[in-house]
Amino acid sequence: MEIEHQCPQCGAPVTFEEAERLFTCSFCRVKLYLSTVDYFRYYFHPSEQAGKEIIFIPYWRFRGMQFSCKAYTIEPRIVDTSFLASNYKFMPLSLGLRAQTLKLRVATFKEDMKFLRPSLSSR
Repeated sequence: MEIEHQCPQCGAPVTFEEAERLFTCSFCRVKLYLSTVDYFRYYFHPSEQAGKEIIFIPYWRFRGMQFSCKAYTIEPRIVDTSFLASNYKFMPLSLGLRAQTLKLRVATFKEDMKFLRPSLSSR
């Protein structure tokens, strides 16, 4: 998945892959490094039609390999899915396949953004 971020030096948009932590701004050539204490938090930018007050609902993303062990064979499968990380029954259990085609943004927790805490642990 592609991540969109704003260069802290010049303010230009910077796009990088999810696994990248070291990259260069193509506008001002500043080298950037992303780090976090625990895990990165991303969000999908709301559409222009969204209201003034937007609340972000937490979802966990699972990405990796799944292996099914059968009698005489092991079947590998690539997994890339999302799962609701809260107990809100009115929200869908998954973001669906469309979410894999959208660009993510790094959550910076600005004052006008309201993020609900996950009620299901990441551990």
